[in-house]
Formats: sequence, structure tokens, C-alpha cells
Amino acid sequence: MKPKIKLRLFISRNSQAAERARDNLKAVCDDPAVKRRHDIELEIIDVDESPKLTAGDNVLVTPTLLKTLPEPVRRMVGDLSNEQDIFVTLDIDPPAGAEGRSSKTSTNRRSS
Repeated sequence: MKPKIKLRLFISRNSQAAERARDNLKAVCDDPAVKRRHDIELEIIDVDESPKLTAGDNVLVTPTLLKTLPEPVRRMVGDLSNEQDIFVTLDIDPPAGAEGRSSKTSTNRRSS
């Protein structure tokens, strides 16, 4: 059985950073090597449509990625352009060749 990873991506609908974050995260989640090893459940939440959900998860800025399972809960803020940071935050091994595939303009922040 593959380990389950639950993610919530909080975005603001009319933001270029939100579009980049969504695209960058989907590229990682849709990678065949990642899909073979992990069962990833991704929920995308538009904070303009669901502002109450941001308060419950202590989301102050967008885009914010929240990993709720497996524990510990982790979060990243920014456009998720650094794939290596995503792999570290999600605690998954990157697919072969993923090392070094990161943008130099990353605005990611990690915390435990």
C-alpha cells in the first residue's frame, strides 16, 4: 500500500503566483515516479471563495501549501518553483533527475 499524502493549496484566484504554485505542484504530484510511490490527495482552496478555511488552517498569505498527512504538519509559502523544497516538505524521495530542477527565483518558505 502506498503512503497517503494530504495537501491543501491555498490560492487567491487572480494571482500569477497562485497559477505558478498550482502548476508547479501539479507537475510534482503528476510525475509518474511520484505517483507510483505515493497516493497524493490535493485540495485547492480559493481563499476568495472560502475565507473561513484560511482561518482554521492559520493561512495568512497565498499561495500557501499545507501538508496535513502524514504528520508532522508542514507548510510552504510562495510559488513552489523549487521542486527540491517540495520534495523535502512532503518528505518524499525525488524522482531520478529531479535534483537541480529548481528555479532561481523561488519564493518558498518552509516551516515545521
